[in-house]
Amino acid sequence: MASADEIQLVLNRIQNMPSNLKLVIGNGYSPLTKQQLIEHVKNNDEVGELIISAHMLYLRSFKEKNRFG
Repeated sequence: MASADEIQLVLNRIQNMPSNLKLVIGNGYSPLTKQQLIEHVKNNDEVGELIISAHMLYLRSFKEKNRFG
């Protein structure tokens, strides 16, 4: 389960993306609009958890890269 800080961080990142953003998550999902991404993250549902997890993994990769050179 994502923390409130992680949710807010991901929401801020998504809100700063282009308005015409579309994202497909895995098989069986249709493209999600920016607004749909925001709603899923706010609801912290299954899709929202995937979005949050992907963003946090991406951000943590910078921390690891800086730590190991």
